[in-house]
Amino acid sequence: MALIMALNAILIGPARATMPTIIAENTAALVGDMVTINVNVADAVGVYAWQARIVFPNAQLEVLEIVEGSWLISQAPFGTLFIYRIFPGYMDVACTAIGTFNGASGSGNLFKVTFVLLEGEAGGLVNIDVTNSLLIDPFLQSLPHEEVDGVIEIQSMLPATDYAELVEKRVDSRKWDISVKGTVFTFYGKTKNWGTMDLVTRVVFAGTKDGEPFKAVTNTEIVGPQQNSGFMTCTVNFDPYVDIGTYILNCYAEYARVSAYGYRWYTSELGKTKDLSIVVLP
Repeated sequence: MALIMALNAILIGPARATMPTIIAENTAALVGDMVTINVNVADAVGVYAWQARIVFPNAQLEVLEIVEGSWLISQAPFGTLFIYRIFPGYMDVACTAIGTFNGASGSGNLFKVTFVLLEGEAGGLVNIDVTNSLLIDPFLQSLPHEEVDGVIEIQSMLPATDYAELVEKRVDSRKWDISVKGTVFTFYGKTKNWGTMDLVTRVVFAGTKDGEPFKAVTNTEIVGPQQNSGFMTCTVNFDPYVDIGTYILNCYAEYARVSAYGYRWYTSELGKTKDLSIVVLP
């Protein structure tokens, strides 16, 4: 039996150690969103310094920030020196320990880079390529390793099945609930009246369109009868040929007091509102 086991060991050979890897993580984002990519190392042993070049489509991504990760600095007793340079379409990032140090081991975050996703079609992929990378030991020798590229998946707007409710709001003995539900071109604000009087109400979608101020107001409705437990639905439509763009919106309800000059609108500061990211496509 011992002879058989020895022969098997000779034939199979020693177990292959896991190769260290530098990995750009995958993520997803809407056009117009800020998106953070983590560049990590896995299964490393004895790393004193590292470097990596990240290549990205310059027309689709704008670099906002690059931040050192915790992996090397958390193990280096005398700290690290972290540097980077940004060029059109790529960046070079590097980090070295300071002073005498046997090297960092294990897995963790090398650095984070935050982009703005400038353009792209829903369902498309934006490549984040790792190249020209190095892992260096304390004797300044290069350590063998692998590179894994990442991608950003471009998302479309909220699917029609997404539904979010806001908490109840109370205003001058009136209370309403508001919910939102999105389709490609239509948004619904729902209100119901728990007060002792008819409630004149509307729902507002306010924020930015492609970075510029935007506001859409639903149709005005009198929510009744009094203390109605059912929802009344207000709607606002987006024209796909006019309103193409990326929206970052906040949804909230308004109520009106009627005067000789018409409606005067008020918004409660109580309760929550709903934030939405929407892309209207042709």
